[in-house]
Amino acid sequence: MVFLVIGVLVASIVVFMAALAIPPLSGTRIVSALIVLVLVAANLALGTLLVGAYIEAVHHDWSRLGMFEHIVLGVAIIAVGAADGFFTWWIFSSTGSWIRWGYLALAAVFLVAGGLWSWHSLWPKRDRPGKNPGAWPLFSMLSGLLGVAFGIAASAILLIGSAISVNADVPTVTPPPVVHGISGRYVALGDSYSAGEGLTPFMAGTAATNCDRSVSQAYSELLKFSSNTVTKTFVACSGAIEHDIFNSTDRNGITVRPQVDGTVQPDVGLVTMTMGGNNALFSKIVIACFEESNCLRQTFPPSGVQTVETVPSGPLATAWGPATLLAIGKVDAMVFPALRHDFPNARIVVIGYPYLFPTGSAPVWPLDCFSVLRRFSEPVRNGIRNLQQQFSDLTYEEAVAAHIEFVSPTIMWQGHEPCGSNGQYTNSIKPYLSFSSPVNGGTFHPNSAGQTTLARVVACYLNANPTPPDPFVDGAAKSSIDVPTTELVSPASLGLAPLPGSTAPFPGCI
Repeated sequence: MVFLVIGVLVASIVVFMAALAIPPLSGTRIVSALIVLVLVAANLALGTLLVGAYIEAVHHDWSRLGMFEHIVLGVAIIAVGAADGFFTWWIFSSTGSWIRWGYLALAAVFLVAGGLWSWHSLWPKRDRPGKNPGAWPLFSMLSGLLGVAFGIAASAILLIGSAISVNADVPTVTPPPVVHGISGRYVALGDSYSAGEGLTPFMAGTAATNCDRSVSQAYSELLKFSSNTVTKTFVACSGAIEHDIFNSTDRNGITVRPQVDGTVQPDVGLVTMTMGGNNALFSKIVIACFEESNCLRQTFPPSGVQTVETVPSGPLATAWGPATLLAIGKVDAMVFPALRHDFPNARIVVIGYPYLFPTGSAPVWPLDCFSVLRRFSEPVRNGIRNLQQQFSDLTYEEAVAAHIEFVSPTIMWQGHEPCGSNGQYTNSIKPYLSFSSPVNGGTFHPNSAGQTTLARVVACYLNANPTPPDPFVDGAAKSSIDVPTTELVSPASLGLAPLPGSTAPFPGCI
């Protein structure tokens, strides 16, 4: 029991040090090494327990504690065996990796080793005539292994339970007001933020292509119009890049048609979209910064990561990130005018992305938010927010140049970022049981309150601006502006007003 308790305590301390990014256990490479050690220990313990169960089944009189010992042994076999099977299935469900075969070999070796250890020296043989009465000190080693397994399981359950609790606590948000002044067809383009990723159920056929269009919780589906002539065309697709707006793609062997067919559509009165986040690899940046404490200085993209835009690799914050944003700006300069051409009579509104992280220090509770915000240190979070701001600024500038509109959700999202102090509109890490991925697709995506807020942003912006507002500070609308292609500049340097929605809520959306 002493060794069991020590194992639980040691494992818990190690897990929480790794989860909270406490040196020297702040890197995922160390965590990966610990996982391998745990899997080795689990198979060693499983082999030991299985042979021990066989010994006690054959030699009932060798058991020291009778039926109680048999029950404990059975429960331990089921628990360790289930955990081992889960990890085996998980690893084998991955593709293109030698790790699964290496794990299988390692598991087999230590399963056999545990059995031989149990048979020859470990299991107590006190009642076996003429034999060594058994080595209880060695048996305590098995207790230690089981303690490690139970300690890791208990720590993981606490962290996962905290994450499930936080993500399930969705703030109540006032529904969006009815939109006035729009008639004709409404076309909802975009990526996962527009599709409603993570908010099941999905529209028929969209899960098979991973487009994951939410039936009723995407912001476009929440918008209501005063005119009963408005019809909706919902074609946003999770994972979409700007190329997918005018080009078909292959998703799991299924052809996904372009979101826009390239024909002039004068009957469309409104177009909305979020787009560009996948071009910028924001999800990969989040993963990289979760793994590495100095991710802003890390050479990007990481090994094995396929990029969308072709730019030279370099430090994330100072080289690769800005270069990628400039490349996306050049794509915007082609896509936005094309949308303006194809929808000549429409209000075309590009919606910016909310910040992925809040400002300030990590809270002590909830536990998973303490873990998430410690792993993403405050300087890293501020660096990512800065990249996002540069991305929004450039998108706004290219939208103005193409005579389409841009609105930012950031002021209405303030304090509602993942692990924000006012309740989450965007999920933090959202775990779920899967043999292919440990996190839900809704991780770092708007929850139902977030999608409602996006709908409020669009509705309040349109109602506050019955016609497209003048984006220039001096109030003198210009026929065009030239957005630099070699450097990132602020909107103010081009004579533009602050991003709509970035400084104050719109009337009716306070």
